Amino acid sequence: HLYKTAPDKPHKIFYLQQLINQGPDGMYRNGWESLLELQLFDRVGTDTTLTADEIEAMTQSTASRFSVWFGPQSERRQLAWLQPTQFFAWPLYHLNYVYSRVLALRYFDLLQKHPQQFREQYLKLLMNGYDAPPDTLLRFVGMDLEDPALVDGAVHVLDSWLKELETLYGS
Repeated sequence: HLYKTAPDKPHKIFYLQQLINQGPDGMYRNGWESLLELQLFDRVGTDTTLTADEIEAMTQSTASRFSVWFGPQSERRQLAWLQPTQFFAWPLYHLNYVYSRVLALRYFDLLQKHPQQFREQYLKLLMNGYDAPPDTLLRFVGMDLEDPALVDGAVHVLDSWLKELETLYGS
């Protein structure tokens, strides 16, 4: 809303940049953190002791699938595995952030493409209440957690925002 009603180009750019900064964070950063966390828990379950260097290598390898800033050949140690307090305070909780961001972006995508249909489906979901597992409830809005369109739709939104930003800078 703020982007669409911005009074001028600098404000439009600002609001769009904020959307772009927030959108991928929940998907990509929390994505690699969730996957790393699961890998660490799986290793702990085998009674294997991991050194800091081994955890760093796992972090670099895993995060490189989500970001260009990581990788086995990274020039610097990130030590990013030390930062996520959720690893220790709320184990396996990061995955909730991934799903919530992907769903929010996908909802936005459907709202833009099929506004009336999505509104009707979403209202049915809300009126039903939350009395079933997520995969069952998401059928109200025509979604399936196993469907690649879920992530594709979220990425489509991020791509469209980047294109809009490029257009604003070019005009």
